[in-house]
Amino acid sequence: QALHALRIRTKRLRYAVEFLEPIYDKPARAYAKRLVALQDLLGSYQDDVVALATLRDIALDPPHRITSATVFALGMLADRYQADAMAARERFPKRYRDITGTRWRKLRRTMEEAATQDQTSLAGPASEEATASAPITIVKGA
Repeated sequence: QALHALRIRTKRLRYAVEFLEPIYDKPARAYAKRLVALQDLLGSYQDDVVALATLRDIALDPPHRITSATVFALGMLADRYQADAMAARERFPKRYRDITGTRWRKLRRTMEEAATQDQTSLAGPASEEATASAPITIVKGA
């Protein structure tokens, strides 16, 4: 469940980063690519877990009255899904580091620099000119 929740949060973060790509350009694009890789891995893992549960339910549910050959086939499928799920879990730490490491720091630095530039431009000469040319209103009795 926790990994499924992480997948949903990763998807939301990816959409936000993709939305900001026109502003933050290459760092955002590179980070979004890493988010896609993590999201795909988590999605694959979730699919494997659901498939395993479904196969188990079919094999253990008495009304299905399946043959031993079918149980054997279900077991082989379950082994495959189990192996895929384990492989996804083994790849998870690297994918997670990919979104918390260098690419994240570069994107964060780019966002911080852009925010600093925006603050500087707000206090720069353009705002002084706007203030100087603004009409002054005098209110009597104030």
